[in-house]
Amino acid sequence: MLLDLTGKVLDINNRIFDWIGYTPSEIIGKTLLDLPFLTRGSKIKAGAIFAKRMLGVPIDPYELEITSKTGRILITPIIGKVIKDDAGKSIGDIVIASDVTTRK
Repeated sequence: MLLDLTGKVLDINNRIFDWIGYTPSEIIGKTLLDLPFLTRGSKIKAGAIFAKRMLGVPIDPYELEITSKTGRILITPIIGKVIKDDAGKSIGDIVIASDVTTRK
């Protein structure tokens, strides 16, 4: 998932549909707090961690609970990285998530 500096989703790959049933068009343009698949607690956690990452605080991988479109609760590790331009200015954030529910 690619986010802008405000936490708005700019792009997401199509694998999200196979995984949790949401199409990219249901996610692109929404902010972290508006994402339909994040639980309430995960929205709070993701928003706080995103803000810290944007301030330059190093963040270790962490886990979030997400809900598929069918209501199934999944656990996903999150790895986020600030994207910087050639001058070193932050221009966005990239987030990688995967399904580890069966391993948990």
